[in-house]
Amino acid sequence: MEKIRKIIKEVLLENNSKFMNDILDKISTQGIESLTHVEKQWLDNYSKGIENKGTEELLSIDTGYEFKDIINIEDGNFDVKFIYDNTEDYEDGEMIHKGPTFINDDEYWAGIHVTEDGEYSSFNLHDGEDYVEFIEELEEKLDEFFKNVADKINLSI
Repeated sequence: MEKIRKIIKEVLLENNSKFMNDILDKISTQGIESLTHVEKQWLDNYSKGIENKGTEELLSIDTGYEFKDIINIEDGNFDVKFIYDNTEDYEDGEMIHKGPTFINDDEYWAGIHVTEDGEYSSFNLHDGEDYVEFIEELEEKLDEFFKNVADKINLSI
């Protein structure tokens, strides 16, 4: 059992060391300003000896990352999946996180709007021809879902 613990500890240290080296390389080539919020938090936690639980997931958010949820409302259950594609930055500071979105078996293109301050503001769904709207209760739950998605993406960039 002690041997297994030692191996696990070595693997964790090796992964932390690799990630630490990646961050230090980024700082040396691009400057400390280039670090994301999550990378800075990881470094801060590491320097204080705090275990970095959950940050690996945030660091893995990249093109193709899937956010999933099941929305329950009076009219039924809706499986929702947003697949992150990219983020567009606009001159006014607004960002729009974009990607295909599936609600049950129907596919849409989503735009998740974020203010200059990084705060979620709204979402829109397009079916290829026009913007779509849903019943109010589902719209409210989708708004919560996309706010959570935006918050996670914002932490990772």
